[in-house]
Amino acid sequence: MQRKLIFIGPTATGHQPASGGTMKNRLFLQRFSSLFEKIVVVDTEKWRKNPFVIFKLVFTLAFVRDAKVVVSCEAMAPKVVKFLYYCRLQKDVIYWVIGCDVVRRIGERELNPKHFTYLKSIVVQSPKMVETLNSVGLRNAIYVPNSKPVFVLPEAEHPDDVTRFVFVARIIPEKGCDLILNCVERLNAEGLGEKFSVDFYGKIGPGYDFESRVSVIGNVSYQSVLNLLDRAGYEEMSHYDVFLFPTYYKGEGFPGSVIDAYIAGLPIIASDWHFNKDVIKDGETGFIIPPQDEEALYKSMLSLIRDKTVLRQMRDNCLQEAKLYDVNNVLNEDVLRKVGLIG
Repeated sequence: MQRKLIFIGPTATGHQPASGGTMKNRLFLQRFSSLFEKIVVVDTEKWRKNPFVIFKLVFTLAFVRDAKVVVSCEAMAPKVVKFLYYCRLQKDVIYWVIGCDVVRRIGERELNPKHFTYLKSIVVQSPKMVETLNSVGLRNAIYVPNSKPVFVLPEAEHPDDVTRFVFVARIIPEKGCDLILNCVERLNAEGLGEKFSVDFYGKIGPGYDFESRVSVIGNVSYQSVLNLLDRAGYEEMSHYDVFLFPTYYKGEGFPGSVIDAYIAGLPIIASDWHFNKDVIKDGETGFIIPPQDEEALYKSMLSLIRDKTVLRQMRDNCLQEAKLYDVNNVLNEDVLRKVGLIG
């Protein structure tokens, strides 16, 4: 019998992925293509503005028989899961959680846990999320870390006289962008502007007046969206020295940005926010600072502008750590069997 999969989630088919969740789904589909003869994708990108998405979702669930179902979306997921709970279409449904906000809402009973009981599995990115779901009676939660294809990159040059910082994520204040810019302005005021630079990659959030502020800071630039679906994007990243990630975004789970930094060999300055401390080893693969602490970020950047020698060993540590999150190792057949995706 033909193996079939219904995949529900944002994929931005035909466009550059603008978020970590969308990029993750594109990588999932690459992996799953070797396991299923037929995959029907319900692309939920901008679903609120496109009523056809709902029609395709209902039609696909009703008429694609004998298929596994993977739900991998954020805001839409609770609605899809609730709909399937009441429809009971006799399909194995795997909910692959993006971020941590839905898990938090279930734990606080803002979302009714019973709607998630019928799922074959709830796949989450942290053991702490499993504990949260277990605490409300859900025993179908399974921990599977975030993962990416890991590329072996040529060694990049890192001149000693300039420290190159980079930010690669959605560009919104909650990801720490204003904190970074505030620190840059302080460091420049101290006469260090020629000693470092900061480049930003990512989609700018709606209503965020980011570019006008960046345009007047000489050693900061916006570089648009970086394509991390192939090795060229990682080769570009590898020429930087330090990855900046002072996030305090409430929906942050296991950020794919951390794996991106590791693949490129970049130590990370990251906030002690949600699960960052679980995947970043302070002093070995990065530096953990308190969330929304501009002074701590400033001091960390200043120390690396003055002396980059600590970064050399940390680069090797990051490259080794990346291997733990190689998609081919993480999403092996044993794991996919455990979550119920294959028999």
